[in-house]
Amino acid sequence: MTLRSAFKLIAVNLGLLLAGAVGLELIFGDWFKDGLASLNVQRDYEIRYSAKGLYEGAGEIVYKRDRFGFRGDYGHDPARIELLTIGGSTANQIYLPQDQTWQAVLGRALDIRIASAAIDGQSSIGHLAAFERWFPQLPNLKPKWVLAYVGLNDILVGDSANADRLEHFPSLQHHIRRKSAIYRLIQTAKGMAAANKGRMVHHKVDFENAVWTTQPTRADWEQARAQALEAYKGRVRALIGHIRALGAQPILVTQRHGDWRLRPDGAVEGIVEPRAATNGVDHRLLMGLYNKATLEVCRAEAAICLDLASKLEFEPGDFYDLVHNTPAGAARIGQWLALELKDVVKP
Repeated sequence: MTLRSAFKLIAVNLGLLLAGAVGLELIFGDWFKDGLASLNVQRDYEIRYSAKGLYEGAGEIVYKRDRFGFRGDYGHDPARIELLTIGGSTANQIYLPQDQTWQAVLGRALDIRIASAAIDGQSSIGHLAAFERWFPQLPNLKPKWVLAYVGLNDILVGDSANADRLEHFPSLQHHIRRKSAIYRLIQTAKGMAAANKGRMVHHKVDFENAVWTTQPTRADWEQARAQALEAYKGRVRALIGHIRALGAQPILVTQRHGDWRLRPDGAVEGIVEPRAATNGVDHRLLMGLYNKATLEVCRAEAAICLDLASKLEFEPGDFYDLVHNTPAGAARIGQWLALELKDVVKP
């Protein structure tokens, strides 16, 4: 093959690759849409799948998001929503039937209409973006309360997250990031890898036969996360502002992992999983730092602060993996929230 032929072959292949990329962007990108795909907001969406094996009694799940992108039986009219919940997978609960989520339990206990805007993998960065780009598009969305189940996914957010918040796009580079399907695919893959590394993906954990340790992988988590925690506090403060700008009262709820426990002697021990970069003791320490930051900002801003992580005692069988609850665990959360909010949240 001559040099000219080689260059021609390379040019043809690059042209085909470029044409494919352009086609991908035109079909799946947000260039001519409302920008919600970059937030992974699913609308008019229904899927059926099996949760069998994740927990006792699990079967087929019918997971739905309505035309506004919400999950829940609130009447499918944003004007009817009394309490809106935001969060990640621990609030979305895709492997639980809708009527067994903690929102459903809470709604029945307090007789109020609740909608869930939770999205798997979403951190406070995504929550802020939702207030900027999703909720303003919804007609007559005026909930009385917004409950933010926050902190857990922010552990996976880097120190520079505050500078790259999704609601601000001052440059062409940021605009492309928001619209591009390819960039979104890359970021989703990176997020899945990070979640898998942190063992926050859905998978069955055998707690009875797990390997436990009392030693974290490192002892300097507070120093190592100092910048990230300050950035997180800024996002929580901004989130409270967005909730109030919507005309709602903010309710912030702390979270905990399910992969640590207290021994009878008072020592903390956590699960060690193969290929995981951190163990349950690390997760208790990390989550404790983020929960402390959540409560610090919440109290300073005079919001409603619920320290579920410290005050709710979970029992064996309440988690099917390191972070996600079984129906029993979700019921425990919903019932606890109902007791805490019975004098605050009234229909």
